[in-house]
Amino acid sequence: METRSIIIVLGLFALFLSGCVSINYTQKVDRDGNSVMTENVDLSALLSLNKDFASSESQLSGACDNITKNGSVSQCSYASGVMTITKSVKASDNLYIFNKSSEFPYTIYTLEVRRVPQIVSSEGLSSGAGSAPQVDSDFKDPSAKLGATTLRAAGASMTYAVEMPGEITSADNGEVVVDSSGKKTARFNVLDLMEDGNYLVVKSKELDMVLLLVIGGGIVLFIGGIAVAVVLMKAMKK
Repeated sequence: METRSIIIVLGLFALFLSGCVSINYTQKVDRDGNSVMTENVDLSALLSLNKDFASSESQLSGACDNITKNGSVSQCSYASGVMTITKSVKASDNLYIFNKSSEFPYTIYTLEVRRVPQIVSSEGLSSGAGSAPQVDSDFKDPSAKLGATTLRAAGASMTYAVEMPGEITSADNGEVVVDSSGKKTARFNVLDLMEDGNYLVVKSKELDMVLLLVIGGGIVLFIGGIAVAVVLMKAMKK
């Protein structure tokens, strides 16, 4: 499969050779495994260091039209060297693996990501993009390690943040970060995953309120039934 990095979409891989590029992914997962995925490409540091590429601003600002023209991307914006692309995806789109199980009294959610998600469809790729390091291979594939080494040597960085339903309990091959409000987010260094051949795995849990309500309702009915039986027995004795 050809690389699906936004860098290819813009045909700007040559920029890797002369500056720093930061690519950050965010995935917000709901209880059904559907997600809102965002790819944020920060070229600001590179553009500030390379005045020759300042003329690329107009091309970058117009690139969103090409990316969104087939309707597969819900939102695309560009400002001050930063491009942000947002896409809503379903668990059935096979960009990742999502499982939900029950461990009383909790519902357990598990997300597994095995490759960098293809947020931008192949229709949005520039035909003149040229070649670039492989970044959408399975993390365990040797080409992923090669791609990570090339990107790291070029000064690029890639991160991945995940928000899950309930409370995140673990982030295999990453870390759980708690913000000032107590909200937990799982964060990963994508280049580390690619180099080490590890998958991104996040688990979270929340109380299964439906099951608890059913059990609670059953207990109430049981107690109510006993109370009614006691009343009837007392009435019969009279």
